[in-house]
Parts: sequence; C-alpha cells; structure tokens
Amino acid sequence: MKTASSDLFDLIRSLSPAEKTYFKKFAAALTFGETADYISLFNAIEKQSNYDEPALKQKFKKHAIGKNFAYNKIYLYQIIIRTLKNFHAERNVQFEVISMLEEIQILQQRGLFHLARKTNAKLEKTALEHGIYFGVIESLRWKNALMETKNKVARNEEMYAYSKQILSVMKEYEEAMFYYHLYRALFRITVKPFFQEDKILQQELELIGKALETRPANEKNILSHLMYFFCSHVYHSVLGDKKKTIIYIEKLIKYFILHKKYIETNFEQFIASIANYINSLVMMQNNVHADLMLQYLFSVKTYGKHQQVFKFINYYQNESLFCIKFGYFSRYLRQAADAEFFTEDLPDYVSVLNKIFYNHYALCIQMLSQNYNSAILHLNRIFDYIKEANNVELLLNNYTMAVILYFDKRDKRLLKHYTDACCRLYIKHKQTNTIGYFFVNYLRLHFVNKTDPDFSFSVFHDVIQKKFPTHNGYCVLQSFNYVFWIESQTSGKNYESIAAKKCRNKNKALTLKQFIEMR
Repeated sequence: MKTASSDLFDLIRSLSPAEKTYFKKFAAALTFGETADYISLFNAIEKQSNYDEPALKQKFKKHAIGKNFAYNKIYLYQIIIRTLKNFHAERNVQFEVISMLEEIQILQQRGLFHLARKTNAKLEKTALEHGIYFGVIESLRWKNALMETKNKVARNEEMYAYSKQILSVMKEYEEAMFYYHLYRALFRITVKPFFQEDKILQQELELIGKALETRPANEKNILSHLMYFFCSHVYHSVLGDKKKTIIYIEKLIKYFILHKKYIETNFEQFIASIANYINSLVMMQNNVHADLMLQYLFSVKTYGKHQQVFKFINYYQNESLFCIKFGYFSRYLRQAADAEFFTEDLPDYVSVLNKIFYNHYALCIQMLSQNYNSAILHLNRIFDYIKEANNVELLLNNYTMAVILYFDKRDKRLLKHYTDACCRLYIKHKQTNTIGYFFVNYLRLHFVNKTDPDFSFSVFHDVIQKKFPTHNGYCVLQSFNYVFWIESQTSGKNYESIAAKKCRNKNKALTLKQFIEMR
C-alpha cells in the first residue's frame, strides 16, 4: 500500500516562527478567497506531531480544499517555497542573486532591455563582492546577451572581452575548488579508522602536503585564500602540529572577519574554523582564550534553521569538550537541559561524527557527576550512531567508556560484560598495543576477575604512566583522561577538581578586537 507523502509536513516543521508569520501574510495576499482554507490546512499540519493524512482528509472533507486533497497539498507546498524565496531574498545574498537572475529573465522577455541591464549591473556587483561565482558567470552571460552595440566589429570586440572575463572568473573558481577538493580528500582520510597506521592513506596525506606547499593561494582571490587557510589548518591538525594549526586557523578567522561579506556564503566553513580553533586552544590547555571564542561562536548571527543547527551543534560540542577538559562540570550541567533539548532529535543532515563527539563529551560529564541515567542514555545513543558511522575506532572508544561507566556505577554484571567484550574487540582489531586495551585489560585481570588480591589504583597509576609516558595518549577522544580518573580513585579528590588544577591556565583573555589586531 502506498504511504502518503510527508513532504509538506516536513517543510512546515522546518519553518522558523518568523517564516510562519511571513507565510500567513504572503498567503493572504496571494490566494484571495481560498486563503482561509490554505492557512487552516497549514495550521492543522503544524499542530501534528506525526504526519496523519487520514485525519486531515476527515477534517477538510466538507471544505473545497478537501475535494482534491493531493493537488492542494502540492499547491500549498509551492506557496510555502515561493514565500521562503521572497523572505530570504531580503536577508540572504544567495537568494538575492537568484532573485535578480529571475528578474533579468522576466524583463528581457518583455523587451525591457534597459531595465534588465540595470538589474544585471547590480547582480554583477553583488556576486563579485560576495564571491558567488555562478552569479558572476551568469551576469557576464547576460551582459553579452543584453549588449547595445549594433556595429559588428565593436560587438565582436565586446563579446571577446566578456569571454575573457568569464575565463578569468572560472580560473579563480577552479583555484578555490582545488583547495576544497584537497580538504575533502583530507576529511576522507581522517574518518577512516586507524588512518595513522595505513601506509596508503599516509602517502595520500604526503601528496596533499606537497600540493599545499607548491601551490599557494592567489592573494587577489579571496575565496581561494579562505579555502587555502581552511585546508592548511586541517592538514596540520591531522599531522598533530599544534603550532601551525593555530597559525592557519587564526589567519582564516581574521580573514573571514576582515571580509565579512564572505561569511554568509561560506557559513559552514566559518563556523567550522571557529570550532576547530576552540578545539585547538583546548588541546593546548588555553582555557581563557577558548572561553572567549566560545562566547564569540554563541553570538554569531544565523539566517535560517540550517545555519542555526550547524552553529549550535558546534557550540554545544565544543562547550562540552571545554567543560570536561578544564573541570567546569557545574557550568555544563547548568545548560545541559538546553543542550539536550537541542541535540535530542537532530536533523539527518547533521554529521554523525558531530553527534558522536557531542554525546561522548556529555557522557563523560554526566558519568563523572554521578548522573548515571543520563550517562547511559548518551552511551546508548553513541552505539546507535556508530552503526551509521561504521567506525571501529569509535566503537572501541565507546566500549572503553562503558567499562568506566559501569565501574563507577558499581554494576558488577555489566562491568564484567563490557570488560570481556571490550578486550575481545581490541584483540579482534589488533589494537592490543593501545592505552585503551591496556587500561581495560588491566582492570579485567586485576580487579574484575580478582586475580590480584593486592590490586591498588596507586600501582595502576604508576604502571600506566610508565607504559605510556606520552601525556596526549592518556585521553579518550582527546577528552576523558585515564590518569585523572585513576588519581580520583586514590586521592579522595573528584575528577573535576583534578582537571581544573592540572589543565586551567591563568592567561589574561584578549578581547575579540585585540585578537583580530594581534600579529
């Protein structure tokens, strides 16, 4: 049996309050006598928590709109799309460019070439200012189609000049896309489990480095410069070069702030650069400046639900990382309800990795704050997301966190289950030389299976530091610190106070203006 399409329901659910208000005003002006029925259908669908078409048909069976319900659903969908185009044309430069292209075509079809040329001049200026290359190319094409020159020789010269302009613009765009392609290649490498151990992936990484070194961005091409800085900071982050990562992220953010018009058309790259900068500051234990950038990220203006979702998932992810790393548990818990409300039912277009990392950081804090029910909720969410991500490394990390959670909860049955299952997974995937396997297996042998009657966390602390002397190796997903946790079992201090003492610094915070102006 064919199920009813929920496209209209999904579209209505995605609208912001401002968009809904604008739609009702727009629909009232557009549909005349049928207005009440369409707005009533809109309101009825808006009130549904799950799409129920039979209930809607029953409700409207005596109305004109119910006589051809399928057609009227499509028509209402089209009205909403037209409304959104108008609404965002006033607020979003990409919509504005598309609107101007439509306007030029309408004027040209009516023979109003002088008006079309005026709109096209505005289009070219707007598209160039914001680096919207399809708009620049289309404006040059229309310039050619709308030219006034009648003399064949002069006309040919103008056409030749326009074709050169188009080639120049396409060359700039190709350069920007070259760096974008390198970034996608980097991302493809980093999402592979244990990519550091894969020789082929390491060779690809080396080629990307050579490409960045031998092909610096053209200074006159703003979009190319942005993508070059973006790609370079990701590349050095993958290599683990914190100093160069910070240098390129700072260049990128300052470049964005100095060319604000490019933020709107490259919003995701802008937010990602701030999020990566915060992450790098956290890894370098610079809590003061990380906090400044978290405040800045929270304040960034968004247009539309997609941008809002992208900004806030990055904000809550980095805020929770900041709180676990520097021991600000009470700060996280104060806003946990808001974070949970926002992240509970994220749209499909949000990266599964964003979902995993946010839930991992939240799991750590809830577990260490002894909010075990919330911690278990996050743990199980991560297991569900990992099925989608199909990432063995993340699966091993989550099993390790399950061991720690059920140890803290003193649940002997589940502790034994997860320690045994976790060790089997590490052995299966040949990861027995890692700190995760050593940690879980040591607990399993000396505590869970009680083979060592003199088991001591003090001894465990000394053994793990001797076996893994590198400080960075002590963390699960760069956040939960094994050694801090072991210390909390022996010192009588909680994890939060240990992290606060060992990780926070006393640097004086810069203002955002000082940050932009600093060398």
